[in-house]
Amino acid sequence: MPPEDGNAEFTVRDLLRRLRIDAEVVKVAAADAIDDVRSGALAALVLVGGKPLRFVAALPKDGSLRLLALPATQALGDGYSPSSLRADDYPALIPDEQTIETVSVGAVLVANNTAKSEESNGRIARFVPAFFGALSELAGPRWHPKWGEVNLAATLSKWPRFPAAKEWLDKTLREQTASVQRDFEEFLRVNSPAGSPARTLAARRQLFEEYLKWTRSATGAPN
Repeated sequence: MPPEDGNAEFTVRDLLRRLRIDAEVVKVAAADAIDDVRSGALAALVLVGGKPLRFVAALPKDGSLRLLALPATQALGDGYSPSSLRADDYPALIPDEQTIETVSVGAVLVANNTAKSEESNGRIARFVPAFFGALSELAGPRWHPKWGEVNLAATLSKWPRFPAAKEWLDKTLREQTASVQRDFEEFLRVNSPAGSPARTLAARRQLFEEYLKWTRSATGAPN
């Protein structure tokens, strides 16, 4: 595995422990490890990151390397989800219409909760709207596709949400709901025949819920 990559080291050792694989883990720079895998000096190189990893995607299509499948078995337990790699991810390593099973692990953004000084909290409170507000741009085609999978509303059991983050999420949810409500009212106005009876409050609420479900299924649930 690559040196100075704490995420990779934790994940590799945890996977080996859960799968009861007795392997020697060595730290080698990725570029050097590729040569060692080709020569047989190393059995494999493990990389952890959002697909497609540019380093892997740039490898030549010479048949000297292949991706090993890592199926998500019951032995892995919690913390890992089944995933897959396809030719679209790594065309030099995966033939068309072939799928390589692998596992995914979530990445979590956390803040220090031990020193609750005004200065520390102020820095995080300024960071939250700047970063959260930029995510819609980061999810665009210019940046890595993994940015489009960020879910700010996700929760972690027994982990409190930072107050500034909760405030931003609550405010954004209210604004989004109000925007959808305005669109819904305009939709009703345009599509209600002239002289049609006014809908009851209960009927409008039911229609609004159906409208929300329709917009989510048509555009994807917003994160």
